[in-house]
Amino acid sequence: AEQATAEAGPILRETINAMSVTDALAVLRGSDTAATEYLRDHAGEALADKFEPIVARTTAQSQAASAYRALTSRAKPMLSFVPGMDLNLDDYVTRQALDGLFAVIGEQERAIRENPAERGTALLKKVFSATSS
Repeated sequence: AEQATAEAGPILRETINAMSVTDALAVLRGSDTAATEYLRDHAGEALADKFEPIVARTTAQSQAASAYRALTSRAKPMLSFVPGMDLNLDDYVTRQALDGLFAVIGEQERAIRENPAERGTALLKKVFSATSS
């Protein structure tokens, strides 16, 4: 998961650069995590597509992952009737990595919105102090 999150920067930057003025205003006027939610909604799928192969390569080298796959391959026929049951380890690790990434982004966003003077660049200070007036 750590190796995959290093790949997030370009995708997040591209998502921000493609943001419309209307979207940007909605983020500025939105909740404490409006930017994070926007990024998850607009970049989440691209991030998952980028993360999954990295996660798969990493888990392929893990003995624990191999043991898990052996166990789930035997249990799959018994669990196939359970709706929504996804035993794919790579999917799970990818989702957890994205959840962790967006949790950290959300924490940082809250901190910046709470106190832009201490947390952000001069531009962030201007933007968030203008929206809280």
